[in-house]
This record gives sequence, structure tokens and C-alpha cells, in this order.
Amino acid sequence: MKRNQELPEVIEGEHIPARPHVLKPATIRLNTIRDCRRELAKVYCDARQGRIEAAEGTKLAFMLTGLSKMIEVDILEQRIQKLERKSNGNA
Repeated sequence: MKRNQELPEVIEGEHIPARPHVLKPATIRLNTIRDCRRELAKVYCDARQGRIEAAEGTKLAFMLTGLSKMIEVDILEQRIQKLERKSNGNA
């Protein structure tokens, strides 16, 4: 057994493995550019405060930036299509 690994808890001669309390990860919504901005700010704060490695923060920030760009392009595409439909209907 590794040195830093916890030993099982012994109760009345039985070994009961310790169950660490595991938090269910929060669902991250990234449906809007605002959602991406908020998550990017969280990643920045986590990296800045040392909760995640800077390299990991950089990777996440890169992905969030790409995702927000795709959301932006999708919004613009929908707006253009709506304008084209209006234009074709009036012509």
C-alpha cells in the first residue's frame, strides 16, 4: 500500500473501506457567448490561484475561445438567413 494512501477503517474486526465524499461536478452550460465568458473567467481565476496548472488553463481557455467563436458565427448565420428570407419575400 502506498504511504499516502489511507488505510481501511477497522470496526469490530471488519475492514470497511473509507468512502471519501465525492461532489458531483456541476453541469457547465456553454450555450451562449456569455456562458463561455463566465467559464473563461472561472478558468482564469483557477489558474491564477493555482487550483489548476497554467498549461491546463491555457488549453481550456483555447477551447472556450473556439467555442464562443462558433456560437458567434452561428448567431450571425441565423441572422443573415432571417434577413435573406425577409428580402426574398419582399422582392
